[in-house]
Amino acid sequence: MASTCTMLFKRSFTSKSVPEALWKLGRLNHIAIATPDLAKSASLYKNILGADISEPQHLPNHGVTTVFVNLGNTKLELLHPLGEKSPIQVIASIFLVNLFN
Repeated sequence: MASTCTMLFKRSFTSKSVPEALWKLGRLNHIAIATPDLAKSASLYKNILGADISEPQHLPNHGVTTVFVNLGNTKLELLHPLGEKSPIQVIASIFLVNLFN
């Protein structure tokens, strides 16, 4: 069954112009997640799920504050807007509007 699903997926989303090697990317470095409340998000991963987390790092050149959550084989990068001109400010605003309205 799994091999049938894999074949159908590959037929649906691959083309002859995409090299087969691209489907074998290997280890995922990290996934970035924008959050409206960095402290609460970091606390969830640390205190409830028991993950190792980094200290918050302010990156003014990128307009974000980040916390990395170590999951062993990959990391989550929690992002929070740093200032009004942050490139993720719009994403965080949309998230807050959709979540709480």
